[in-house]
Amino acid sequence: MAKASLRDMQRRKPVPDLDRIESTEKAAEERQEARASNAKGDGRKGVLVRLSPESWHLLGVLAGELTLSTGERHTKQSLMVEALNDVLKKHGKPPIA
Repeated sequence: MAKASLRDMQRRKPVPDLDRIESTEKAAEERQEARASNAKGDGRKGVLVRLSPESWHLLGVLAGELTLSTGERHTKQSLMVEALNDVLKKHGKPPIA
């Protein structure tokens, strides 16, 4: 049998590493399951909001200022929930929290 040249070896498609593929698929399934149920397991769902860097910064500044002025801990999350509650009330719906 003749030896394969370097060029022939470069043209060959790589053999897939089945163990790596299976572990990657399993990891993807586990990530998907983790996303489906949050850490508390209470069935809550998330909403993704895209903000400009300036808006993200201002939301954090506001959360910090409110925490200092009220003595209660305010976070970006709590401010977003408050904003959603305001929108729901404005449209005659009950608040979410």
